[in-house]
Amino acid sequence: MRKAFRGAEGYFLDFRDTVCAPGRDLLSGGNPYDPDTYLATYPWALPMSLYTPAWLTLAVPLAPLPYLSSVALFQLLSIGVAIVMLRILAKWALPHLAGTRVAARFPCNWAACSACSARC
Repeated sequence: MRKAFRGAEGYFLDFRDTVCAPGRDLLSGGNPYDPDTYLATYPWALPMSLYTPAWLTLAVPLAPLPYLSSVALFQLLSIGVAIVMLRILAKWALPHLAGTRVAARFPCNWAACSACSARC
């Protein structure tokens, strides 16, 4: 018989203790910032929440989902936000590259000939 995955078996512990458990506690009417009642419900969790209450706006929508589904969705959201932020940072820090393809500019950046340098 296969053992059910509960999220407390060594996988994604940071997500479990900072997103999933506080969100589920809040949805059930608890207060994740009250350590006595929180640890009575989740004895394996961290004794204090690491983030501000605004963080729970992300935790609450993920809490009703099955554990691994919420982990996968959180990872996808994190990757999406990272891509968007990198694009914004690149446009801000390197405005001369905005709208151009890096692969098209690469040969000109490394070429020693003056014709290629003039073209860039």
